[in-house]
Amino acid sequence: MAEEYSPSNPNQPSRLRFRLLFLLAAGALLLFLGITGIRIVRAAGEIPARKADAIVIFGAAEYAGRPSPVYRARLDHGFELFKKGMAPVVITTVHPSAVLRAPRQHREQSLNDFLSDLKKVGDVIRRAG
Repeated sequence: MAEEYSPSNPNQPSRLRFRLLFLLAAGALLLFLGITGIRIVRAAGEIPARKADAIVIFGAAEYAGRPSPVYRARLDHGFELFKKGMAPVVITTVHPSAVLRAPRQHREQSLNDFLSDLKKVGDVIRRAG
């Protein structure tokens, strides 16, 4: 049963205000997230895929040789684009943070791998231009 207003309970109006403020804030947050989600979906549909000289898949985390869910999604999307004939070449890169996460004795090799990946991308762009 709802509490009735009582002059002997001075905290009651502040509780009511707090609940109302909380509900307004939660509603505003949900509205913001909903509008943002709709705008993202609409924007994604506005940019059609075009043929390119190469599909570059930027690296993400790997765990014991298995791609993270984000990296797996990138690889799958790149493969789908390749199967549709959107580009003749697919290049995957090392994630830049892999250089920093590498053990000290392997950092130079990680940096060289990353720079090699970037050179390959640059070569494809130069050949296309």
